[in-house]
Amino acid sequence: MVAHATLTGAELHECKGADSASANTVRVSDGSGSGTWQKISIDNINTSSVKNLNKQWDSFVIKNTTDPSSRIYIPIDQNKTCTEVRFTPNSTHSGSLTVGVRKNASTVASGTIVSTSEGVGQTITVNTAYTTSDTFSLDFSGTTTVSFTILVSYTV
Repeated sequence: MVAHATLTGAELHECKGADSASANTVRVSDGSGSGTWQKISIDNINTSSVKNLNKQWDSFVIKNTTDPSSRIYIPIDQNKTCTEVRFTPNSTHSGSLTVGVRKNASTVASGTIVSTSEGVGQTITVNTAYTTSDTFSLDFSGTTTVSFTILVSYTV
């Protein structure tokens, strides 16, 4: 009898049940020597070693907000939930900006970006779901000649 450890090439076979498994499924172990064929879900992934599943980031740079009531629009390319908006000045920033995060015509989160050194970011927590038919915008009150990098974090 040939030991499984010495099998090669054409002598190898698919996992048990592969002949009747649905397309785009994988074998998931149950930890007791068996398992099932299924689609991968977040519960099947070790999230202590795999980070930021279902996360997406968009980044923008604003050069300044010299108009005391500026607004920028952020495109929504798929249904997703905005989790936070992070503002990082690209040089030392003095003064403050009030920022409103809007969904359609309503403010869903707001915060004040205060004096800070270059590269020191400040975050506004949002946690609001957007669909492709929603309007997502950031409103600014106040003025600054400092450019900011804006990082928008989503779950999708």
